[in-house]
Amino acid sequence: MDAAGYRLFYNEQTVPSITTDVINNGVVITYAKLNTTNPNYLMFNKPVSLPFYFLPPWERVANTFYWYDSNTPGSLKIAYRTGSKAEKLTGEEANLQFRYFVITKEFLTAHDLDAATVKQNYTYQQIINLIGTKE
Repeated sequence: MDAAGYRLFYNEQTVPSITTDVINNGVVITYAKLNTTNPNYLMFNKPVSLPFYFLPPWERVANTFYWYDSNTPGSLKIAYRTGSKAEKLTGEEANLQFRYFVITKEFLTAHDLDAATVKQNYTYQQIINLIGTKE
């Protein structure tokens, strides 16, 4: 529980390519995707960039799930925050997959882009096309 009374759940990964220079001048983008056939969650079958709010059907607005990522040199943390009375996501609803992209300032400059534009406007597929990787 944090100081505001929210429950926090997270996973932290070691990512050496996230450097101070990338954090300050490049961009790290994390996408989440839920593999499910549950009609209540179909909107998450396609990757969506973090941060975002998720409003499960059984929760009131006060107990929304807030998904976000945070970066420090060498580390990526993916977390969600929810109200103190909300339950953890479990079972099929928790079958989330995450993928992150680390893009340097040099790469952005070479493609005449800036970090804010990529972070705020690029879809998952646009990132895949930009960096030339496979899904």
